Amino acid sequence: MMRRWLGIAVIVAIALPVAGAAVFLATFDADRFRPEIEAAVTQAIGRKLTIGRPIRLAIGLKPRLELDGIVLANAAWGTRPEMVKVAEVSAAADLVPLLSGRLRIDRVALRGLDLWLESDAQGRGNWLFSTEARPAGEKPAAPPPIDIGGIVATDVRVTWVGQDRTRRTLVLDRLEASGEGAEAPVDVQLAGTLDGHRLRVLARLDPPAQLMAGDKPYALNLNGQVGPLLLAIQGTIGQPHAARGLDFGLSAEAGEAGELARLVGAAPPGKLGALSVKTRLKDTAQGYVLDGLALKLGASTVTGSVEINPGARHYVGARLKADVFDLAPLQAPTGAKPAPAPARNGRVIPDHALPNQLPDEVELFVDLAIGRVIGAGAEIRDLAAQVTLGGGKVTLRKLEARVHGGQVSANGEYQVGGGAPRLGLRGGTRGLDLGQALKAGGVTELFAGTLDVEFDLRGRGATLRQMAASLDGGFGALVPKGEIANQWLDLIAADLVAKLVSGGKSDRMVLNCAAVQVIAKQGRIDSQLLLLDTPTVTVSGGFAVTLANEALAGRIEPRPKEASLLSLAVPVILSGTLASPGIAVEKTALAKAGAALALSTVIGPLALLGTTAKAGAEDKNPCARIVSVRPGVSPPRPAPAPPPQGQAPQRRRP
Repeated sequence: MMRRWLGIAVIVAIALPVAGAAVFLATFDADRFRPEIEAAVTQAIGRKLTIGRPIRLAIGLKPRLELDGIVLANAAWGTRPEMVKVAEVSAAADLVPLLSGRLRIDRVALRGLDLWLESDAQGRGNWLFSTEARPAGEKPAAPPPIDIGGIVATDVRVTWVGQDRTRRTLVLDRLEASGEGAEAPVDVQLAGTLDGHRLRVLARLDPPAQLMAGDKPYALNLNGQVGPLLLAIQGTIGQPHAARGLDFGLSAEAGEAGELARLVGAAPPGKLGALSVKTRLKDTAQGYVLDGLALKLGASTVTGSVEINPGARHYVGARLKADVFDLAPLQAPTGAKPAPAPARNGRVIPDHALPNQLPDEVELFVDLAIGRVIGAGAEIRDLAAQVTLGGGKVTLRKLEARVHGGQVSANGEYQVGGGAPRLGLRGGTRGLDLGQALKAGGVTELFAGTLDVEFDLRGRGATLRQMAASLDGGFGALVPKGEIANQWLDLIAADLVAKLVSGGKSDRMVLNCAAVQVIAKQGRIDSQLLLLDTPTVTVSGGFAVTLANEALAGRIEPRPKEASLLSLAVPVILSGTLASPGIAVEKTALAKAGAALALSTVIGPLALLGTTAKAGAEDKNPCARIVSVRPGVSPPRPAPAPPPQGQAPQRRRP
């Protein structure tokens, strides 16, 4: 009997609260609180909330709350009055868990969600709400423990408008998140389009309660697709509440990278090939690191690491290596229409505008090493480069490579601010195979031999033409030994070659040396040395070019080494402009042989050319002083200029 009464008591103890809750819900007018809900939200976030239709409460074992026509106002500066619009939202609750003080929502359903996200000119987002209406020191009330069994959203549209007013649109046919309560993992599925490209995501998340507690790493496993791109993210957040301790493996694949380029609005030059990216994302004290980066594009594989440090001036540093890098996928396909050439108005140097602004909010450092570059129209090996961006300046700290068997090096800087942009470039080549280089450039059978070059040039101007018109510095080039095509020498030697080549059978002549040395001052280029020497003839002379108008003036004089042929040597006069040069034969008597060349030291090893004296019948080998000593050392590679006195180097700059 006692057991019977005990059972009845238990049933009554359970039934009375449930019955009371049922009676309360049956008589409860939910819409009575609509104005209070609207006012509370409006005051809390500083944006007006409107619920367009009466709030409905359906009574049952699992009561259902329904709201229609929800509108949340946009920021005052927004381009659309509404930030959020929801056609319909409903939630079904389970009454039994209320006995233990928990609220259990079996399912939340949204239909017709329209979310508008945008940034103003200062980068401020409309999702940043005002909390000024809340009294000082007042904290929002903590929500009661809530279990949500699942969320389903259909007909979802999210529009993002950036600072530059570009627009991205996400449309979801269906978004579903399901779980067995706050203590169970959550599965997420979504399907739709991003800017018209197919989008799908499958994800598994650790239990929400674990995320709320924040006392242990929170795991995420996601697989998705955006257009042609397949994505995978797997890892943990060590400190969920602080969003620190990130450790994620990331991978992405695309069967054709060109389709991916079109996805982000870029126009690829041709078929790029398959793309694969794998890396690991971790956070540091200053930012984030992409470690173990492996990128494959066609036949190219690039490895390395990237460091990203957000802040007032975002820092991005990349150290990348590649055994082989193929430029072919990045070039226009064969037969493609070339871009129209810019109008030059009878000039060789185009009037292209030069960049007069560089991003102030970004610091960039790139260290690149490539074993072999293919598809560049030249044989490039052992390429090493370092480039930095910051403080209104792009600096080429180092560029070294083996090109056509020779060594190439350069460094320089491009700076904006304080007037017109400024450019400085220094470097040179050692032992470059001139014949290979000319063939790669589409010029054949002109020269053969090795080429040494040194240059140190500086200029300033808003356009390329203005930059040239202010050029200062020097340039020198030397071919210590080689061959030259007779038809070209025939031009500058005034038909002398045919007389000097026995029988006229050979189409090439031995080249003892060729050298040119110039100085530039305020856009005027003056030759300090112009020399070409063969076993039978020496060609020398001088020229001047005014780059502001590209006016050309010069005189080239061939001198046979056999006195009996001196009468055949006729000087050539240069005139006109670079675009339309005039070449005329001087019919007057030959200048006396042995006129000295006026030389001045400009840069490095080519200063040795200054010792060359007489050319012509009195000097059988004017190259002797040049080739008897190997020209100097490698071209200068000055270190980057130190910061001004009292200014410390950039903190994170390698």
